Amino acid sequence: MAAYIPVPRDLTRVKSKVFFNLTKRQLICFGAAALIGVPFFFFLKSFGNVSLAALGMIIVMLPLFFLAMYEKDGQPLEVIAHHFIQAKFVRPKIRPYGICRVTDNYYTKTIQYQDINYQLAQQEDKTAIFDEWCSFLNFFDSSIHFELSFMNMGTDAESFEKSVRIPFQKDEFNPVRAEYSQMLKKQLSQGNNGLTKTKYLTFGIEAESMRQAKSKTTFSTISAVWVLWQLRWTAKSVCV
Repeated sequence: MAAYIPVPRDLTRVKSKVFFNLTKRQLICFGAAALIGVPFFFFLKSFGNVSLAALGMIIVMLPLFFLAMYEKDGQPLEVIAHHFIQAKFVRPKIRPYGICRVTDNYYTKTIQYQDINYQLAQQEDKTAIFDEWCSFLNFFDSSIHFELSFMNMGTDAESFEKSVRIPFQKDEFNPVRAEYSQMLKKQLSQGNNGLTKTKYLTFGIEAESMRQAKSKTTFSTISAVWVLWQLRWTAKSVCV
């Protein structure tokens, strides 16, 4: 008769048990809790109140019990606390001026931009846009790393219609406004394929400090926005 041994799906959760089905780390935490809690119990008991002494012992030992048993995503509590302190206080990633520190000496900044509809442009405009786009790509030298990100989402029909609708006024030109709004709606829906497109430009630089990174990214941001303006695009800095 064959014997079956259950094997956990996630082997990273398997811990080596040392004693009483407890890991070495748990035994150390429980031992430290006993070394602190038991003397504290007898100290409080000397005042004559056993219930208060037991309650005090439990309160003192609970943090070490929690430290021994708590895990999240395979990481113990002290590792999670260390990462939290590093991210929030020691090495904060995001600063008010939108610079993200990826590593100790590498910083990035992201610009959100909106372009014009290339498909609906005239032929001479398409040529000018292509030339300016080539100049834009050649703007960044080897010291600046950059990438383009695109996020496409389905367009809400009601919000899309409101964005292109021309408000009516108290005159005789409302039929013209309605016809022109309908034409804009048709052209934009064809050009965007019913999608709302958000575009981002992220560039990164090497710097020794946040102060140096701020000066470098400020110059790069102004230059990039200027080049995008030459393309008749709009841009703004974002924090991501």
